[in-house]
Amino acid sequence: MSSPKVTGISPKEGPPRTKLTIRGENLGCNQSDLLSVKICGIECLIYSEWITPQKIITKSPNCMETGPVIITTESGGTGTSMIQFKALEQSIGLTTPSGVWIDEQNIFPFDSSTTALVIPNNDGSSHTKSMPMLKQQQNDILSESFNPSMYLVENHKNSSFEQLKKEYRIQFEKNQSEPKNTLDSNTFLKANIVSIMDCLNALNALYLSFKKDRQEFGSDLTVKIDEYIKSANEEAHAIFDNIISRKDDADSMRNALNVLQRYRFLFNLPSNIDKSMQRKDYDVVINDFFRAKNLFSDSSVNVFRKVFLEVEQRIQSFILTLRELFKQCANNLEDNNIDELKKLIKYLSLLEENSDPAWDAILLIKQSLFDKINQCRQQYLSSSEVTNDSKTSSPSTNNQDNPDQDNNPQKPPQVLFIDKTSKLFDRLFMDLFRLGCAYLNGDLYNKNSIEDLKRKREIFEKDLLTQSIKLLCNEYRNVLLPEANNFNYHTTSTNPTLKDHMDQDFVLWLPYCLRTAVQCYSNLLKLDFNLIHIQNSGLLKPIQTFIFDLRLYTLTCLFTHKSNDVKNLYKKEVWNIQFDDIYGVRTNLPLQFETKVIEILQLIRDSVIQIRTADEMDIFTQINVKGLIKQLIQNLINSFLYALERSAANPLSEQNRNITDDNRSLIVLCNCSYTASYVLPKLYEIFEKYGYPDMTQVIQLTQKKFKDLENKLLDSFIERKRDDVIGGIETSMRFFDENWFQEKEMPKDVSYYIKETILNLIYVQSEIYKITPQLVYKTMLEILMATIIEIERLCTSYSKQLSDAARIQMLVDINAIELVFRKTGQEFHQQLQPRIDNCRDLVCQISDIQDQTIRKLIDDVTNRFCQSMRLQISCFNFNLDNGNIINLMN
Repeated sequence: MSSPKVTGISPKEGPPRTKLTIRGENLGCNQSDLLSVKICGIECLIYSEWITPQKIITKSPNCMETGPVIITTESGGTGTSMIQFKALEQSIGLTTPSGVWIDEQNIFPFDSSTTALVIPNNDGSSHTKSMPMLKQQQNDILSESFNPSMYLVENHKNSSFEQLKKEYRIQFEKNQSEPKNTLDSNTFLKANIVSIMDCLNALNALYLSFKKDRQEFGSDLTVKIDEYIKSANEEAHAIFDNIISRKDDADSMRNALNVLQRYRFLFNLPSNIDKSMQRKDYDVVINDFFRAKNLFSDSSVNVFRKVFLEVEQRIQSFILTLRELFKQCANNLEDNNIDELKKLIKYLSLLEENSDPAWDAILLIKQSLFDKINQCRQQYLSSSEVTNDSKTSSPSTNNQDNPDQDNNPQKPPQVLFIDKTSKLFDRLFMDLFRLGCAYLNGDLYNKNSIEDLKRKREIFEKDLLTQSIKLLCNEYRNVLLPEANNFNYHTTSTNPTLKDHMDQDFVLWLPYCLRTAVQCYSNLLKLDFNLIHIQNSGLLKPIQTFIFDLRLYTLTCLFTHKSNDVKNLYKKEVWNIQFDDIYGVRTNLPLQFETKVIEILQLIRDSVIQIRTADEMDIFTQINVKGLIKQLIQNLINSFLYALERSAANPLSEQNRNITDDNRSLIVLCNCSYTASYVLPKLYEIFEKYGYPDMTQVIQLTQKKFKDLENKLLDSFIERKRDDVIGGIETSMRFFDENWFQEKEMPKDVSYYIKETILNLIYVQSEIYKITPQLVYKTMLEILMATIIEIERLCTSYSKQLSDAARIQMLVDINAIELVFRKTGQEFHQQLQPRIDNCRDLVCQISDIQDQTIRKLIDDVTNRFCQSMRLQISCFNFNLDNGNIINLMN
């Protein structure tokens, strides 16, 4: 610190004990740093009061000198002012108490060097001439002791003798010409007649008064005067003795007051300590105590020892108060009062020599952290019991993604616990770390040796920091990852372990909890552990492992939750039909599935994958995570497969009552085709966009499952329609005549069952074409094949019982079927023709074929049938040249 520098004194002069204000720079750090204050060479430290490093207040000394102000401090040395202080004498008046005698002769000085004399002139006037009472110099021409030689030497030493003679003659002539004044008695009386008369009157009055007094008091007039003088003398001596006694008392009182004034700091210290404690001016208390300790701790004066003992008792009470405040402050650091705690540590370190309050504070903060986290856990358990009885509604995505809604009443107890615990840990652990760094680096009034610091550094790392982080991770795991050791991430969506551990209302809050844990970990990374020579890699390993497990758990729960949501999509199927030129009729269900998948992928990307610190690696780079993600996505897609399969049984609304069960099967079939051909490839692109592992195999497997479901639904539909068509053929044969096979009348028209079968086939075709035109070819081929097989079976069954007319009727019916099926196209006809020929062979005889009459009859009836049902027959033209239909069929 620089030496003191005095720049101003106010006032610059004054009598003793004048209050002085000294201003300057570097005038000391505190009162104890001030060693000396000298004014005019006299020490004034006892009167000095240190205010600030730029201001000191003191009193001027008792002297009559002028001198500089010299300031001496322990930290800066000695500094002398350039300004002088002038000490004035204290004026003493008539009423000013004084302990010295005053010479009263010089109080009323007068000038008696001259007197006046009235001298009469020749013309009768008079003039006053001042007569000097002291002798003048000898060269004074008017002096009685005038010496001409001296006059000439001093005034005319450079004049010649001729000049002197000439001057002498001039002066002589002038003297002869002046009239001479005579001072006789008559002239004097005339000139002073008034004064002389006044004197005579005064003498006469004095004589008369003397004569009167003599007659009244006797001839001896001085007796009473002598008595009065003696009485006055005695009274004067009595007054003098009284004054001397009072002076002694005043001196004693003055000395006592000087002692009290000089040591008033000590006598007022007990009360000042109480006042400062009430004002919480703890620095003042400690500074005053150490100042008094330095001055009076070894004093042999009983009064000082007694007062200082009382001061020490007050300080002991003060230490107890500081200890109580110290504990309260260490246990309530969440109020951001770490600076207050450091002040208390400083005070206790100064007052208690054998204590280590800084280390005590570190242990108290650690214990406070553990206790408060335990309180949070108890509150969580209590709130969980209440929540189990009445669960709150599930939060929306917007609410759970908003971290500012700390007091949201919809938050589950787990989230409230994570919020409160994380904030508590951030504050207390940061304070614990900063306080520990300051202590171990010797910045916090540390009195330990190097060995003690090394031992406490190990304790601080292992027992304080590591245990605190492990406690936080364990509490996180107990709440967010229950029974984590038994939990297997590589599970399917139907695994009961995952369902048991996953609360549907809580799943959507897992990203928020993950973000909170990552934020806590980021705050720990900001701490400079190198300050205390600790490697943070091993220290932060537990929370790194927990974040990784929580990230995978969140991924699993979100995908599983979304899979369950997708499974329930069939309940939202309202059969809002949309027409597609490529895929036929479909509903919004595949697009809803696509939307939900995109939502969960965006949520996972924003809230799980991208929420990480700089030192964390991408979880998709790990092989086990890749397998888990693929399985979860496959389960998600399979959930929609389940929803599609269940959607066919979903009840219809009033406006969709015209949609039959078979229509719904075809619509579901179209949804499967649309999902496999359009939605899944689009999802594959989204997976690549978001950086997911290669999903080629997953998409291929799920596409195959959708194709399998499509084939399953199609086979079921074909089976139902085939049964509807062929199930009524034999019944229709017997509808008009049970013994139709014994008919004797030649046929005039195609049989009713043939027409009914054709109409049934047209109805099936129209139903398929209305929903999914691309399936007409494949579906109708199997139904037509089943129809001709059924007719073949009936021909086989009745061929031996047929009459000739019935046989011809059967040939007409077979020809009609052949003509109708020929309209389906060459490819269809080639597959159906062998069955038709077989039917004809079973019924026909060689004579029937060779008989022209029968042949003509068959042709005529067949032609009339074709003419009358040409519109129905045209429905079997499946337009096989349409390339799109052929491709979709394949």
